[in-house]
Amino acid sequence: MPHAEPGYGYPESGQEVVNVTNGKLIRLLVDDAPLDVRYGRLMAHERVLDLRAGTLTRDADWESPRGRRVRVRSTRLVSFTQRALAAIEYVVEPVDASVRLVVQSELVANEPIPPRSGDPRIAAVLENPLMALDQDLQDGGAVLVHGTRLSGLQIAAGMDHLVEAPVEVSPESAAMDDWARITFVCSLQPGQRLRIVKFLAYGWSSLRSTAALRDPVAAALTGARHTGLEHLLAEQRAYLDEFWAGADVRIEGDPQLQQAIRFALFQSSRPVHELGAAACLLRG
Repeated sequence: MPHAEPGYGYPESGQEVVNVTNGKLIRLLVDDAPLDVRYGRLMAHERVLDLRAGTLTRDADWESPRGRRVRVRSTRLVSFTQRALAAIEYVVEPVDASVRLVVQSELVANEPIPPRSGDPRIAAVLENPLMALDQDLQDGGAVLVHGTRLSGLQIAAGMDHLVEAPVEVSPESAAMDDWARITFVCSLQPGQRLRIVKFLAYGWSSLRSTAALRDPVAAALTGARHTGLEHLLAEQRAYLDEFWAGADVRIEGDPQLQQAIRFALFQSSRPVHELGAAACLLRG
């Protein structure tokens, strides 16, 4: 911890948990209008955390300021059986007119966070805590490797995609030190759907080399592409079926307390050292 002047009892070091590379980011533009509930009209919205399936699902029916209406469904999953993997299914469907869709899928490191302390020493330590070490960019995916400046931990984050659409979809890739973006562009008629499955993989170590950390992440993404989202969903359901068979606590007469108990049990259904990634991806 930096000090303008040293003094007796001043702490020389501190400990803080920093954000890893964010892989949740998927942005949608409808005829050049970004999907933002603060603009246009939100016709309907629902968010469901399924404690048996282990997924977080969002449904939105949105009309852009120019009157282009789309339905969007996203489903997030952090695998409880494959510790490196997570996935997001993103489905877009025009409702009443043809639209041009642009979907941007990103990995972003060193995202700005709101200040949590007025102590400038802490702010100085946490400003851009991750250093870019390596990147690998492909047509449908990317891997970014970063390391912490002080503790020497390395984190590799990767993404890959499966795309389904009734028309040709044009992907474009770009990357810099702290972000990577894959952009998908297509035009759809009402009733047609664009479905993108985004696979995410994470790996971390303080001992392995950058290549030894990057390659298992790429391998996990390749395996996920070959087995598909349905396999991950089936594994997740089987894992949680076994968990709830032995861990459920039932309370009669108080639905809210029952829900709270089951939510708490769900948080403990994954090994403790992996809960952080699960909470990060499944939280609102």
